[in-house]
Amino acid sequence: MVGFLNQAFQGFPKGYDAYGHMSKIKFLVDNFPNVDWNYEWYAGQYFSEGSFPPLFHYAAGILVGFGLPIGDAIIVIAAFAFVVIGCALYGLVRVATDSRVAGLIAALILLSSNAFWAYVLVGGLYPRILAMAFFSLFAFFAVVHQTRPSRPAFAAMVLSLAAAMSTHLLLGAIGVAFAVGLIAVMPLPLAQKSARAATLLVSTGLLAAFFYLPYAVALSTPAPVPTFTREYGQVDLKSLFAGVESLPLLLFPLLAVGIAGAYSLRRRFPSTPAARLMILAGLAGAACAVYALAGLAGTHVFIYNFQPGQATYFAAWFFAALAGLSLWWVSRRRWLAEVLITALLAQLVLTTPGLSGGVIKGDNADNRSLVSAVALDPNERQYRVGVSWDGGSDWINSRSGVPQTRGYQQQGVLRGDWQYWLEHAVWSADSNYAEANFLLDWYAVRSLYAGPDPDVVRRFEARPDLYRPLSAGSPDFARTFEYPAATPVLSAGDARTALVIGDPTAYSLVLRSIALADFDSRALIPIRGGEYLDSHSLAELSRFDEVILYQYRVHDRAKGLALLDRYVEGGGSAFIEASGSDPEQGGAASTPIPGAEIKRTGIGPDWGLARTSSPIATGLDLTAFSPAVYSGGPWGISYIPEGSIASWATPVLLSNGYPVLVAGTLGRGRVVWSGMNLPYHASSTRNSQESLLLAQAIAWAAPAGGAAAPYQATFVNPQARSIRLEGPAKGVLFKENWVPNWRATVDGRQVEIYRAGPDFMYVPLGGFSHPAVVELTFTRTALEWIGDAISLLTLAGLLLYLVGASGRRLRRRRARVEAVRAQD
Repeated sequence: MVGFLNQAFQGFPKGYDAYGHMSKIKFLVDNFPNVDWNYEWYAGQYFSEGSFPPLFHYAAGILVGFGLPIGDAIIVIAAFAFVVIGCALYGLVRVATDSRVAGLIAALILLSSNAFWAYVLVGGLYPRILAMAFFSLFAFFAVVHQTRPSRPAFAAMVLSLAAAMSTHLLLGAIGVAFAVGLIAVMPLPLAQKSARAATLLVSTGLLAAFFYLPYAVALSTPAPVPTFTREYGQVDLKSLFAGVESLPLLLFPLLAVGIAGAYSLRRRFPSTPAARLMILAGLAGAACAVYALAGLAGTHVFIYNFQPGQATYFAAWFFAALAGLSLWWVSRRRWLAEVLITALLAQLVLTTPGLSGGVIKGDNADNRSLVSAVALDPNERQYRVGVSWDGGSDWINSRSGVPQTRGYQQQGVLRGDWQYWLEHAVWSADSNYAEANFLLDWYAVRSLYAGPDPDVVRRFEARPDLYRPLSAGSPDFARTFEYPAATPVLSAGDARTALVIGDPTAYSLVLRSIALADFDSRALIPIRGGEYLDSHSLAELSRFDEVILYQYRVHDRAKGLALLDRYVEGGGSAFIEASGSDPEQGGAASTPIPGAEIKRTGIGPDWGLARTSSPIATGLDLTAFSPAVYSGGPWGISYIPEGSIASWATPVLLSNGYPVLVAGTLGRGRVVWSGMNLPYHASSTRNSQESLLLAQAIAWAAPAGGAAAPYQATFVNPQARSIRLEGPAKGVLFKENWVPNWRATVDGRQVEIYRAGPDFMYVPLGGFSHPAVVELTFTRTALEWIGDAISLLTLAGLLLYLVGASGRRLRRRRARVEAVRAQD
C-alpha cells in the first residue's frame, strides 16, 4: 500500500537507473539465448561478466516472457522485493525476541523511512532492491538456524546468500560481512567459528561460481573506473532527519528508549541470540551512517558507484532491526505497545505522501526531446549512435537494438582508455576536427548527439560540410547531427594494414598521432603486434602490407633484423622509429636500417628542418612543427650520418643538417627510418603537421590498395556475424571490442583474429579463394564452463543434502509409528 501511495509501484519505473535496467532486460528478451555478448554498449562488452551479476535482469526477463511489459516486470519485482524485505525483517526480530510486537515495530520503522524508498523513487536501483530482499531472507534464515539448527535452514541460508551475491556485488559483500559478523559474535571456540564460516562461505561461493570465477579473473585487468574515490560529497547531518534519503524521526528516540530499557532488563532478556544481534545490527547501522557522513571509517574515501546518500538505505534496515530487537520488552506492557505502534502508523501515514515529491521520472519532457531528436531504425546494426552522457544514452536501448558508443553508467567497459579518448576528443569544445572524425570513423558513428554542452553543439554547427544537422529546432542537449562519412561496424576491404611492433604505450602513441591527421580506417588499419620483433614469423609479417616498429625489442638483434630484411626484400614495407628501440642504441646498423651507423644528439627548441625532393614531406609546413623540447631541455634525436646512408636510400628531412628521416626502396619493399620520435612528439603536442608527416611516411612506404570488392555483411545475432565476399579483399574489419571469446572462420577453416585500431578485430584474408564466407562467433571460454559446472554441481549437492535430511525425518517418523503400533 505504501508503495502505491508514494508512486513507487505505479506508472513508469522510477529513478535515474530505470532506463539502464530496462535496456538490459530488453536485450535479454530480444536475443536469448545469445546474450553473453552485448554489442549495443561501449563498442561491445560482456553482458555481466566483469561488471554486475545478472539475476535481476533474468528474473525480469522471465516475467516479460509470460507477457508482462518490461516496465511492469520491473515494478512487480520491486514490489515483491519490498514485501520480502519487510516480512523478513519482521521474522528475524520475532524469531530472535519471540515477540510479534518487536517484529512489527521493526517493520513499521523501516517502511516509514524515506531512505528505504529512495532506492526506487530516486535511484532506480532495482537490482540492489532485489538483492536486499535476498539478504534479508539470509539474515532471517541465519537467525532461525542459530535458534533451531536444521539442514533446511542451512540450505536456505546458502541459497539466499548466493542469490544476493548473484544479484548485486554490494549486497553480496554486505551479506558476507554480516555472515562473518554473526558467526564472530557467537559464543563458540575460534576453531568452531572458523569451521562454520568456511562451511557457509565456501558453499555459497561455489554456488555463485558461475559469475564470480570469471569475475575474479577479470579483476586482473585494469578497471574502467576506480574502486575508491574522494569525489563524492558526504551527506549533511541534517539530511539524516529530513529529505529523500532520511531516516524516520521516531527512530532515534525509540533506539534510545529501547536500548536503555533492554539494558535495565538485561537479566530478563529472553534470548541471548537477540543480544548478539543487537550488537551486530548496531555496529552495521553505525558503519553505514558513518559512511554516509564521512566515508569509509570516517576517511572521506568512498566506494565508487556507492554514493554516500545510498548508505542510509542500509542504515535504515539495520537500525530498524536494532530498534525492534531492543524493544522486545514492550510486548509485556500492552498499553505501551499500542502507543508505539499507533505512533509509528501515524508517522507512516504522514510521511508517505511527501515521498512522491522527490520522485525521479525517466519518462519526462527532456527525455521526450531526446527521443524525438533522432530517428532510430530498429534493424540498424552496422552504425552506432554517438553519445557522450548518460542522460542521452540511457533510453536508447530500452526502445531499440541499435548500437551506441555509450551504455549504462560505465559498467563493464572493456577499454576505458579508448572510451575516454573517444568521448573527450569528439565531445570537447576545443577538440580537433580531424581527430574527432578519425574516432567517429573507427567507432562507426553515423548519427550523434552533440550535447549536452552548448559549446560543443556550436562546434558541430560550424562545420555543416562535415556534420549534417538532424534536429535544428531541438534544445542544445538534444541537438543531433549525421556524420555522412561513417564506415560500418562490419566490412571487408583493401585498406593498407600495418603490424605495430612495440610495447602497449608505443601502440597507443601511434594510434593517437595518426588520428590528428584523420588517417582513419579507410587509409590504414593498425594491428597490435607483440613487443619483440623476432617473436613474429616471416609468414605472419607477410600477412600485412607494412610493419611499424616503435619502442620495439629483439631477443636476438641479428636474427630480428634478418627477419625484417627478408620481409622487406620480399615486398613488405617498414616504418622504423629509432627512438627507444633496441637496435637504435647507436653504433653500427645493418639492413634494412638504411645506414651503416646511427648517432644521437640533442636539438631545440628549433627543429632546423629542411626537406629534400622526396614526396614524403610534400605539402607540409615545417615551420609549424612544435618546439623540439623535452621537459624544458633539448629534444633527443637519432640520425644517420650522410656518408653512412645506404645506397638504396636517400634523406627526406634534415634537422640542422642531420638526416633524421631517411627512406628508400629495398628489393620489392620500402623502408622509412625516423630518428625524430614522431609518434610521441606529435601526440604530446597535438601537432597536425607532425601527424601528417607520420601519415605520409606510412602511406609512402605502403601505397594504398585498390577498390574494395563487393561484400554482404549479416548480423546473425549478438554472438554471430557473417560476411560474404564476392571478390578479393585484404581482410575483414569488425569494429567491436576484441575479447578471447571470439572465433573466426573462412569457409569453415579457423583463422586468427588480430586486434586493430582501438582494440577492435581484424581478420586477414590472404591465401583464400573467392567467393568466400567469413564467420565470426562468440564462444564461452573453458573458465566460464567450469564456473557454470561448479554452480550446477553445488546446487545438486545442496539438493541431495536436503533430500538426505528429509529421508532421515521420514525414517524417524516411521520408527515412531511402528513403536506406537508395537505398544498397542
